Amino acid sequence: MYAVKRDNSKNMRLATEASPIFQNRDVWQEIFSYLPLSNMYEILMVCREWNVIGEQAKDLWQTMYHARFQRLGQPMLDIPKSVREWKVWCAHRLGLSMEYNTRARILASRGTGIVAFFNIRHRSGYWGDNILSVRGEEKLQEYNATGWYYFETKIWGQGSVGIVSLLTAEHRNAYGFESENHVGWSSVAYGYHSDDGKIYSNTGGEDFDYSVEPYGPTWGELPDYDKPQIIGCGYTLRTNRLFFTLDGAFLGYFSERLLAGIPYTLAVSLHEYRSHAQVNLGHQPFCFDFDQFCEKHIFSEMS
Repeated sequence: MYAVKRDNSKNMRLATEASPIFQNRDVWQEIFSYLPLSNMYEILMVCREWNVIGEQAKDLWQTMYHARFQRLGQPMLDIPKSVREWKVWCAHRLGLSMEYNTRARILASRGTGIVAFFNIRHRSGYWGDNILSVRGEEKLQEYNATGWYYFETKIWGQGSVGIVSLLTAEHRNAYGFESENHVGWSSVAYGYHSDDGKIYSNTGGEDFDYSVEPYGPTWGELPDYDKPQIIGCGYTLRTNRLFFTLDGAFLGYFSERLLAGIPYTLAVSLHEYRSHAQVNLGHQPFCFDFDQFCEKHIFSEMS
């Protein structure tokens, strides 16, 4: 029985390799490279020859990853990976998503994976501001099995960006729909603030019992809403290190380590009426070259 299966498999492979489609596989790979990455997984199921071509074409998946997920001008990733690993990387980036808890107006851009949030709050809150808080409903997904987590937020106006705990209901309620907090004021949270360029961190003490550390440049000067800035936030639970980026520039590691054993999610607070933001989990190219960063830093961070 097993011999029959082996013979059938061998015959199918020989027939596939002898077909005109497979004989012109270089041409087909070139054609595939111009197709949308999101459709490739269905396209390769059309026939056996296309499937085999896709399973063997390492350069195809690497090229499509570069075209889809890296900015113009960024060098091609020179990472030794198999065809299967490149396919997994592509599928991972395409599948990144998040549900959000907020009272800000939400607009999801179909097909791009980008979600926008608008501060439409006219009246002042408890602190005399119009702060609206956005919090993810589930923890951030690990980035391509690297041990790292990262997202970027493009903001028009002022605010704060960072990560917050989902461990308890109290932690979750500190940010999101009912919250008027900037990131880092309450619960277990770490936030990079626009007005003073400092990181505000709270490790689970009383509300507003936070620490403040000078960190990077200020950003989001009001009232210029025509010049957005992109704030990235990344961390690894292997060493509990946290960092931020600003318009693609790495700003260095936060001096303190994250609390271990905490499920973290993203958080964004919009400071004023008309402030708005777009969150990119990785479905679109990052401003910061995070792939190269991972390859350069992952092993040193594990040591």
